[in-house]
Amino acid sequence: MKINWSNALFDYVNDETSSYASIASKYGVSIQSVKNRAAKEDWQDLRRKTIQKVNQLLPEKVGESIAEVNARHARLGKYLQKIGLEAIESNCLTPKNWNEAKQALVGGFDLEAKALGLDNQGPEPQKFEFHITGVNMSEEQAQKVFDEWAK
Repeated sequence: MKINWSNALFDYVNDETSSYASIASKYGVSIQSVKNRAAKEDWQDLRRKTIQKVNQLLPEKVGESIAEVNARHARLGKYLQKIGLEAIESNCLTPKNWNEAKQALVGGFDLEAKALGLDNQGPEPQKFEFHITGVNMSEEQAQKVFDEWAK
């Protein structure tokens, strides 16, 4: 029986679980025919080199896609902060209470921090601090500002 040896080789090289016996069974030839062809074309070395190349390139490809996702998340986090602040300042978004306002803004901050890899930097702060356009205030101070604003 005539088989497409290129396809058989492809299957062997690209599936680490395949064996000469599984290739022989799949293509309807004797295991000895597969062994002879594999020895002649050095299938085991081709498989080894292919696996090495994949293992070499995989971290680079995965790293690139993670960096792209992180950059997109950082942009989205900044955008959410921007539109949240604009909505609050223009009274288009009226949070019901301080916790709702804080939660909306912190969501954007957290997304940006995670995307930039800043979410696991050092110990967690004991108190929430608000940093908006150069104004630093404690949670208690921000609560008072919000309460005044909400009146």
